[in-house]
Amino acid sequence: MIKDSPSALWNSFKEQSERIPDSNAVVNQDGTRISFRELRERAEAFSLTPFYSNSGVIAIRIPDPFQQLIGMLASLRAGFAYWIAPDFLNEEEVTSYLDPIETCQASAVAYLTSGSS
Repeated sequence: MIKDSPSALWNSFKEQSERIPDSNAVVNQDGTRISFRELRERAEAFSLTPFYSNSGVIAIRIPDPFQQLIGMLASLRAGFAYWIAPDFLNEEEVTSYLDPIETCQASAVAYLTSGSS
């Protein structure tokens, strides 16, 4: 059973990756495949260091779907929720969308882009 927390979702994914490490976790439209083991390893190696804070939410804007998934899993692993920020929003607009979340949690909101990995 998955509890309502980002780290519980990460733990569930990690358990699955340990049970069937070489099975396909993701198959892209072009046929590119990533195993559970590779996906877990890439998420564990993904650097969120500049974004560690008391924040509960990380906004992710990464165009590549695989890298986006890795960023989402890395966020969950670190205990953060995530929001996929649409490409048409600039950084200021993303922050304004997250302001109500920040106000509720009284903490800073991290912003993750493709340059962060």
